[in-house]
Amino acid sequence: MNTSKFNSVLSCEIAKDIWDKVQVTYEGISEVTDTKIDILENEYYSFQMNDVGNNGNLEQK
Repeated sequence: MNTSKFNSVLSCEIAKDIWDKVQVTYEGISEVTDTKIDILENEYYSFQMNDVGNNGNLEQK
């Protein structure tokens, strides 16, 4: 944890508040995390659909 992030949690009085700040700093808020997961799932399924029947090309990627 760098100094600026450490300083941002110094004002917290309980461990839960510190954890929440650290979690948001490194993972983002839950809506952002959910959106990232949705994007990755869509990219994964799109990749699968585009490469069906192209098994020879899949090994080259």
